[in-house]
Amino acid sequence: MAKELELQGRVRGLPPDMTEDAFWHSVIGFLEEHHWSFGGCLEMERVCGCIAQEGSDGTVDQFREAFLGFLARNGWSFDGTIEEYLPQ
Repeated sequence: MAKELELQGRVRGLPPDMTEDAFWHSVIGFLEEHHWSFGGCLEMERVCGCIAQEGSDGTVDQFREAFLGFLARNGWSFDGTIEEYLPQ
């Protein structure tokens, strides 16, 4: 079973000349490198959706650290929440 994390917020500090397509490919490329999948909205102004990794024993804190590190290496930051998704 896949562990799912919910991501809600926006990425800040993107260069003014960055295209939506370049942003999308950068973030999805990072997620795919780590064998995570993403479902939801991934736009420069809004990021909301679920991250899943089949058979993952990683924690929300480990994902948060990796994701925020990726953003920091690009000179970006994240304003939002990253939490474990618990279906109701």
